[in-house]
Amino acid sequence: MIFDNCVVVTMDPRRRILRDGAIAVVGSSIVAVGDRVTVRAQYPDEPVKDLRGWLVMPGLVDGHVHLPQALLRGSADELPLHQWMASRIFVLEGNFTPADAKVSARLAIVEMLKAGTTTFLETLVLGRHALGELADVVAETGMRAVLPRAVGDGGGYLDEAPLHEGLREPPDIAMEEAVAVADQWKDSEQIKIWLGPRSTGGCPEPLLREVVETARSRGMGICQHYAMTDRELAYLRNNFDATPGEYLHRVGLVGADVVLAHCSGLPPEEIPALVGTGTSVVHCPTGPAKMGSGITPVRELVDAGVNVALGTDANAANNGADLIRDFKWVSYLQKLRHHDPTVVPGEAVLEMATLGGARALSMGHLIGSIEVGKRADFIVLRTDAPHWTPADYPVSNLVYSATGADVDTVVINGDIVMEGRHLLHIDEEEVLRDAAEHSRNLYERTGLEVRTLWPME
Repeated sequence: MIFDNCVVVTMDPRRRILRDGAIAVVGSSIVAVGDRVTVRAQYPDEPVKDLRGWLVMPGLVDGHVHLPQALLRGSADELPLHQWMASRIFVLEGNFTPADAKVSARLAIVEMLKAGTTTFLETLVLGRHALGELADVVAETGMRAVLPRAVGDGGGYLDEAPLHEGLREPPDIAMEEAVAVADQWKDSEQIKIWLGPRSTGGCPEPLLREVVETARSRGMGICQHYAMTDRELAYLRNNFDATPGEYLHRVGLVGADVVLAHCSGLPPEEIPALVGTGTSVVHCPTGPAKMGSGITPVRELVDAGVNVALGTDANAANNGADLIRDFKWVSYLQKLRHHDPTVVPGEAVLEMATLGGARALSMGHLIGSIEVGKRADFIVLRTDAPHWTPADYPVSNLVYSATGADVDTVVINGDIVMEGRHLLHIDEEEVLRDAAEHSRNLYERTGLEVRTLWPME
């Protein structure tokens, strides 16, 4: 099929933007990208889809997602991180059933797809989430995903957020499950299984070393929340006599197979510890800002050559999975932090949301740009709305004006999975009904009441 009559933000090596472009797709791959006349002449027998001059860009890669937390939207607002974890999120997730996890995953996927995300990295899939079943749920939707199996020793975050009893599980069982499910998907481009050691305080040093060794022996990646607050830095110093960079190197948690989420408490002077290692950092601008935790030193990381991806951090922290809505936050926070309007321009934000995410997930050879030979993963955004007018500067409009609601069409692996904002392989109404029901039942089981500042009558 030829996707014709569109503005194409290619993210190719030249970062070309084609004002009168077209994309030819055969099977799962892109076979031509260029001006309309040339592409249509190359493939005269292919059916043509007229995109009305709208904008096409690579599918977004959300580098930090919590599928089970889609059901927890609005459950923990206006709380600092340790209270957010201990008094709300750990309690609710500690009462999850596998059915809750599947319903929540479907809700998260619907929201991501409708906002243009085509690939994502989960973080902590627990035993009660049923990793194998969760992988099947994701596969049915057509999305690409990396699902790290959580591993910990029963500890929570630092010494200030104890883990709920319902979340504790033997680490050996967790790793055995991860390896078994990884073997089932070893030949898949769509689903990858990684290991996800719990954040500092939840995975002691000997266990963390074992996780790293197991992952590397099996060719699995590793994802961990890291350096989220300044309190975490003090914890590392007091308990391990190490700075964040020293500790990472000591346990071997650096490399092209490692993704560190947040780093919103990472001091700039620790960045050299990541330089040249291939380690990726996922910047989640909104969740840490909402909790007052800190701002990831994105400018310094990028300037030092560290790969940076973007993440929404899911519904419990961000209250949404719209990565486009978060674009402006990435740029604005760094401009404010440095008191400099020139840092982290819109182009850098798009780089992180596409190629940066693809590199972090070791998928840069497959996705992240619209180029011949890569998989046909791209999204179409309508540009005929007031907030897109004038539409002469597509990068500016994408980063500073757009939201995920502008996404009209989503293509993954050459398959149109959403068109006209209608999901073709998912019953959206059923997903929303199930989510509302399971959310009500979850709160009833836990007895947890979320109080609001204003009375609900």
